[in-house]
Amino acid sequence: MLTDRGFTLTATLSFLCVSSIGFVIDPLIAIRAADRYERKMTITLALLVYSAAFIAIALAPANIVVMAGGLVITFTIGLAVPLMYTLTAESFPNTIRARSIASSDGLGHLGGALAPFVILPAAGVRFGLGTGVMAASGLITAALVLMTRRHTGESLD
Repeated sequence: MLTDRGFTLTATLSFLCVSSIGFVIDPLIAIRAADRYERKMTITLALLVYSAAFIAIALAPANIVVMAGGLVITFTIGLAVPLMYTLTAESFPNTIRARSIASSDGLGHLGGALAPFVILPAAGVRFGLGTGVMAASGLITAALVLMTRRHTGESLD
């Protein structure tokens, strides 16, 4: 998408390298946040920031915005995903917990596999439409997370 927007392959790969720093930092924060803050609200906030970063990239696709936005995107996803696994596990009784997590994870990966078939054609129409689809995925996920029960601090036994 970025090379189609006029960025060089070197610049695009540089953005990817810098953005990946978020995946290193966020697990450390997720460890601290997991039991300290309400998970569903932390996940929702992370997904709202994730969506906002995609919108910022769509509105101002300059080098610094793409690089900073990419860092924010990887950071927020890296924070939200481990907390979503925990929230998923807490949402099902022990008797079906493993099956439920595996099913949820499989559906999530199926969505990830199908995403390029939606995002790339949208980006082919307009760059902002492609990033908008990604922002919408965060907003939809945030809305779904808000429908879950509060589990932080509850006993699962």
